[in-house]
Amino acid sequence: MRAYLVAEIGGRPAERGTCFITTWLFERWQRRNPDWRVVSDADLSVAGEPMIEVPSVRIAGSEAGPVWFTRRPDRNFHEYMSSMMDRRVEGALGGSLFAYFRITVDYPHARALFEPALPS
Repeated sequence: MRAYLVAEIGGRPAERGTCFITTWLFERWQRRNPDWRVVSDADLSVAGEPMIEVPSVRIAGSEAGPVWFTRRPDRNFHEYMSSMMDRRVEGALGGSLFAYFRITVDYPHARALFEPALPS
């Protein structure tokens, strides 16, 4: 997982893992949630891509947050990732969400167990 520069978030590491989201969904979230923090030019690997801080995400019956999502072109998911899946893909979860959990993956039975991470 790549790390991204987010200098404006004060008191937190300048580099971090992130989740990814399509441009259309990023813009929809931004329109519907003007109070969510957006950091312009946050992604060092793709110049000019912003990140949005989602206060809370519910996954596997648990709530965690804040979670950062980096904008990616729609085609990255609609054309490339979706071609390998059974449904259209709008993004990818990553380190900024998974940091809140201890995750156990049972590949033979196609299951994943998400448990809250122990406090550090």
